[in-house]
Amino acid sequence: MGLAGRCCRLSTVAGISLLTAALAPPIAAEMRPAPTASGEEVACLTLYPGDRSARGAGITRLGIVFAPGMVVATDSLIAKIGDDQRRAYLTPLATYQDGSVKHGALVVETAGLPPRLLSGALRRLEGTAEAPPLQIDLADAFAGVRVEATGTLGGGDHQATLLLAELIANAETQTVTPLSQDVRVRVALSPLLSLVIDARIFVDGRRELRLTFENQRTFSAYPRELHYEVAIEGWTEEPVRQRVALHPRNSAWTWALEDAPRRAAAQCPTDLMARAAFPALAPHRNPPPILGSELPSPVLPGETGSLQPSMGAGGARPDIGPVTHWTAAWLRDGQRRAPEWVIGLADLSLTIPWHFDDDPPGAPVNPQENPTFWADARGSGQGEAKFPPILFAGSSGPWDPDLAHKPSLAYPAYVLTAEPIYADALADEAAYALNGLWPEFRAPTGLSVARSLQLRTTAWGLRSLANAAFILPDTDPLKPVFAQARDTTLAELKARQVRRGILSGIVSTPSAPEPSAISPWQHDFLALVLALETRRGSSLARQLLTDMAPFLLARAAAAPETLPLRAGLRLATGPREGEIFTDWAEADRETARRFPRQTVYPENGGGQLSVLRAALIALGQVTDDERATQAAVPLGRVAGTRRLSDPDFPEGRAGMGQFTYD
Repeated sequence: MGLAGRCCRLSTVAGISLLTAALAPPIAAEMRPAPTASGEEVACLTLYPGDRSARGAGITRLGIVFAPGMVVATDSLIAKIGDDQRRAYLTPLATYQDGSVKHGALVVETAGLPPRLLSGALRRLEGTAEAPPLQIDLADAFAGVRVEATGTLGGGDHQATLLLAELIANAETQTVTPLSQDVRVRVALSPLLSLVIDARIFVDGRRELRLTFENQRTFSAYPRELHYEVAIEGWTEEPVRQRVALHPRNSAWTWALEDAPRRAAAQCPTDLMARAAFPALAPHRNPPPILGSELPSPVLPGETGSLQPSMGAGGARPDIGPVTHWTAAWLRDGQRRAPEWVIGLADLSLTIPWHFDDDPPGAPVNPQENPTFWADARGSGQGEAKFPPILFAGSSGPWDPDLAHKPSLAYPAYVLTAEPIYADALADEAAYALNGLWPEFRAPTGLSVARSLQLRTTAWGLRSLANAAFILPDTDPLKPVFAQARDTTLAELKARQVRRGILSGIVSTPSAPEPSAISPWQHDFLALVLALETRRGSSLARQLLTDMAPFLLARAAAAPETLPLRAGLRLATGPREGEIFTDWAEADRETARRFPRQTVYPENGGGQLSVLRAALIALGQVTDDERATQAAVPLGRVAGTRRLSDPDFPEGRAGMGQFTYD
């Protein structure tokens, strides 16, 4: 019972059924009874109901986050679900500085459990309960399965055929527990197209297979627009096929197959928020509706789902925030909503052209080793890390990424599932936060997003770097790079704080060290990111946030008639560059003169005031500053005496759940 995995960064399949085939013959394995639960509860679990779960087989898998010092690699664990005791095995993936487990993949027995919504607890056992690892020839389990790709694969290649059993047999890395065995293989189908094979088998004989097709090589000289068809033979009685009309540059897509669907499960959102995996949103109060989150399976290049494909578009966006609206909806109401939306958006993120892999593929271009690399069409002639102009000559599909409007898509799915395909995607997202910036803004180390032209670019870039540094497997080669970039960014932000007038404590942008006007809500975005980093233990983030408190509090303390001026789209901060008002009344008068038509708070909970309100509540959460908590209260009134926290006022939070901190 315990932590039996031998290797990390092995990809597997998410808990969504994409294809259902006949159940493989069960493996002859000893199904040991679970010992009696005892000891401390270390995680809260939710098993989801529904027809899909009712048909599920006897083992499930999910990601788990622990608090520092809670679980170590020698601990044995057991899942208590209702009155049942179930065997559970944890493969550690990320650890804290003290060596305790931060994040891992949990495999749990679920056979025979009723199909309704179930709550459970993961407990640490007293003593050690050993069990032998699963012994099976994984290659034999996938014998007869063949993958064939035909079409324009890149580099003049038009057909590639692979026998999975041969590739699996020669794989160098695998993870084995008493309940499961995983393997990962990466192979080139052509000079451009790579295939990542993630295969798994459980002790009950059920197989899972994920195939991820990557067109992510950055420095190749071949045209990047690929068109092909994939056929999988030997998985079901008849071949299954997918046609890819266009596979654009620097993107991927993933296809998951399974013999039978596993029981959908997740760690309780309250656990995840308490352990700083996510912002501390308010659970179970006036849950926001889900906004058009359905996605096809698999998600092929060309789909955009509910995301804005032209990412630079403005306005109230459900994908913009510390987390997306869909992640927030699950965090706030996780007992009634399974996290399939979050996983679907991560699959969608693979198709966005921000996956700039080095050669050979398998990891993003390292911004520390390539400080002059620029993932932009203008970067083809930049510095030593040049890429051929042909990289940007073709289509990027429907997407136009923008660093100032960059959603967090892969991170939530990786936290929930511990599936390494999402760890890969998270590394690509974090690397793009650096590599997508003009190299001069990252100089001299190439490891900072603090000098972006817009503070929201800095906020979302810092969020991506911090999330990657927090949760990526310890074996990820870029994890130390992202941690250094996070710390460098925080230090540079501290050095650029304004020290006088009404702006004392905020961070200026390089283009305007003492501006005559700012977008105050972008500072609120940064405050939300700093609040989560403070909860993760960053003393520098805490100091930055504490220094920003007077600016946040003064804006919230405005009279009703001047509140739109201090929480609107633009705030006048001085008569001219280099001169900062020392009196907020002066700022109010100048803002009214220069920016007279500002609205901040439609009744649906959108607008800049909701972001200020969230920043104040987050400030109160992490600094115990009661002034911040109290200052947020009147900002919740949107219709007479009604407030956003009123459960009977559903309009109050439509579409903006990612800013619901109370």
